[in-house]
Amino acid sequence: MCGAPSTSGKSNVGRNELIMYFFERHKGPAEGYCRICGNFSKLTSDHVPPKSCSNLGVYIIKDWANTARHLKTQNGISFRTICAKCNNEGLGSLDPELAKFSDHVKKFLKSRASGINFPQGYKIFVSCKTIVRCVAGHILAAHDGTEKLSERLHHADFPYLSDLHRLYEGQNLSHYTIGAWIHNFPTVNIYPSAGISTPFSKAPPSMFSLLSFFPLGFMIIHRRYQPRNIPFHRLRTDQDSIEIDLMSLTKHSPRYPLDNLRTEMVIFDSGHIYTAEKWPKVYF
Repeated sequence: MCGAPSTSGKSNVGRNELIMYFFERHKGPAEGYCRICGNFSKLTSDHVPPKSCSNLGVYIIKDWANTARHLKTQNGISFRTICAKCNNEGLGSLDPELAKFSDHVKKFLKSRASGINFPQGYKIFVSCKTIVRCVAGHILAAHDGTEKLSERLHHADFPYLSDLHRLYEGQNLSHYTIGAWIHNFPTVNIYPSAGISTPFSKAPPSMFSLLSFFPLGFMIIHRRYQPRNIPFHRLRTDQDSIEIDLMSLTKHSPRYPLDNLRTEMVIFDSGHIYTAEKWPKVYF
């Protein structure tokens, strides 16, 4: 079960709200408090996922609660929420590792689609720590809390955001699990922060974030929740370089993991959960 955002009976109201909210992040303001370092400065546009992961061209941004409502972006999905230093020196130094991982998976999928088998596996080396830092940073840039960019966001006031920031800084947080899977669809899903709650449980919701795009999906989730029904390949953050067999990566549905959560309740922090579809639908 999913705690979907509430919708109004007037479709134009919902559409206008989505447009105004998204373009507050997508187009402006020109100055504000950076969502990563917290300093006030000129803001730059961060592509989520990075441009090097094929985030270019026209995308249809859909209203998560009502997919009949949508708007177009002409140059990928981006959020003007972070300063130039965090964008260029911070995330810019991490994006190549994520792009390399993405390119390996694209080549693997293309080979599989052409009928090539890999009885010995398809093994690559990646820096899990760098990839986790990159994903956490872009999720911070896309964070859709109610605070405006004209107001300073104190990560310490929001424990989960503080943890995301620590992951971005490269800290190994043992109470979080980070997973990856194959997302073989021309869609992008960005859930900056949400929670999974088990019915009748007295435990607080297990916070998680999600970023999926062709050809990969990533999830950061609190280990309080044991994701038995949302299988993925766990990424270790205590090692810089590890070997991954792409044959071991699970393929899932476009709405994974929401389609797998049959009994749990998913609680979103706000009604603005970004889901987008590339147009035209191009894989390679």
